[in-house]
Amino acid sequence: MEALYLYLFKANLLLTLFYILYKILLQPTTFYTQNRYYFLSGLLLSLLMPLWYFSQTVWITADVLDAPIAALPSVAQDREHPLDFALVISGTIAATALVLLTRLLLKIRRVHHLSTVEQPLIRNGIRYYDQVEYRTPFSFWNSIYYNSRNYSEAELEVILLHEKVHIDQKHTVDILILQLLCCLFWFNPWMWKLKTAAIANLEFLTDEAVLQQSPRPVLYQKTLLKTVGIPLKTSITPAFNQSFIKTRIMKINQSKTQKIQAVRYGFPLAAVVVFTLLFQVKIVAQVKTPNSPPNTAVAPPMPPQIPAAVSEPNDSQMGTSNASQTAAAIRDNATAIKDLENAKKDTKTAAEAIKEAKIDMQTAKSDLEAAKADIETAKRDLETAKKDIETAKRDVETAKKDIEAAKRDVETATNQLGTKVLTSKDKRTNTALTKRDILALTQAKDAATNARKIALSQVEANQKHLEEARIAASNARKIALSQVEANQKQLEEARVAASHARKIALSQIETNLKQLEEARIAASNARKLALKHIEASKRDE
Repeated sequence: MEALYLYLFKANLLLTLFYILYKILLQPTTFYTQNRYYFLSGLLLSLLMPLWYFSQTVWITADVLDAPIAALPSVAQDREHPLDFALVISGTIAATALVLLTRLLLKIRRVHHLSTVEQPLIRNGIRYYDQVEYRTPFSFWNSIYYNSRNYSEAELEVILLHEKVHIDQKHTVDILILQLLCCLFWFNPWMWKLKTAAIANLEFLTDEAVLQQSPRPVLYQKTLLKTVGIPLKTSITPAFNQSFIKTRIMKINQSKTQKIQAVRYGFPLAAVVVFTLLFQVKIVAQVKTPNSPPNTAVAPPMPPQIPAAVSEPNDSQMGTSNASQTAAAIRDNATAIKDLENAKKDTKTAAEAIKEAKIDMQTAKSDLEAAKADIETAKRDLETAKKDIETAKRDVETAKKDIEAAKRDVETATNQLGTKVLTSKDKRTNTALTKRDILALTQAKDAATNARKIALSQVEANQKHLEEARIAASNARKIALSQVEANQKQLEEARVAASHARKIALSQIETNLKQLEEARIAASNARKLALKHIEASKRDE
């Protein structure tokens, strides 16, 4: 029994040591693949190192063996209680470990049952199960479980690629080993912390591999944010939405660690060497006699030292302390739950603000399109006005030509009249002819004058139309330019408002994520503390 306790002590001491060294030295780096091997080798060394020793020979003389040994006090006679506490502790550890192992097997069986509900889609040796009941995507061995109705095609592409990386790198093996060790060493809180850190490193490693194959970090981070708050289906599978979303986003945007920082892995090796020298060196005593060769006798091992009794507080003090601590833990748990709800509400409000900003952006775009259409209409009106001006100019030229033709007709009629007067011999005939020609000449002059008036009025009307067309075109151009300026101003204001709303929403989401993470941690710690105090109170009762 003492050997078992010693093994448990050393194994858990090594696990705690590996976790502390990772938290201090290796977690800030981006050596995710090396960190995975660090965790696996650390688990293996923690299980195997307490089982083997280095031997160190110490030579003693025969006089030391002949010296009298003082009698040790009898522990069995000093016991006041017949109950064997060592047996009770061992039974409690074994029973709890058995319950946790049974629970782990039931979880594995539940996940395996999901694959029997419907026929999968098999592609490249990977089974794809698309069902409505899966609220968050996850993978187990060579199967991926997801709900395609919750995501767009682009989001589903990066999600399936994420889960495929989990399957290709066999992350299920790591998680099952961690879960098994948590069942065996359930009493060590550092083992649970080590499991959380190892699973987080697997997610960092997967995110890095996904972004190398599909370099769309913005879409990937938005898809991570979309899964915030959705509960996990089970804890034994690599899920897309682990609870440390903010840490994953920070790791995605973190710059690569320099290769020289790999010297940090030398400190865990040095710690293993120090542990070996302190705890894993077994001293072997050899009797040195003048007549016998060395290595002939082995001294019996030294008896273990009996630890001194530790004073314990009385029952009344412990009960009062546990009750107050339990009440405080319950209050902290309630406060953490309220903070969690407030953070969720703030996240919803930020999402609504983003939607409103998008709507404003769409409205601004539609206004811009309308302004562009108005500009096109004004351009068409301007072209029509130009055509009308060209037509009026042509009419003016035609009127001028008609006036010139009328003048020529008047001159021709006058010349003909003069010729007829000079050649006429009959006075009466000449007189009658002169009257007839004068009448024709008068009519021709009147016709020319009327034609000139009509032409001038046509020119004035065309010039008036031309001026009106110019004024209309100028007004249309001014209206179009003012409308464009107003639309551009509105568009700029809408862009500024949308950008401001987006920044506010993103900062609010970041704050809410931080509060959500802190609230979850506080709730988990408060719950663990409350359960611990309740168990302590029950044991005291």
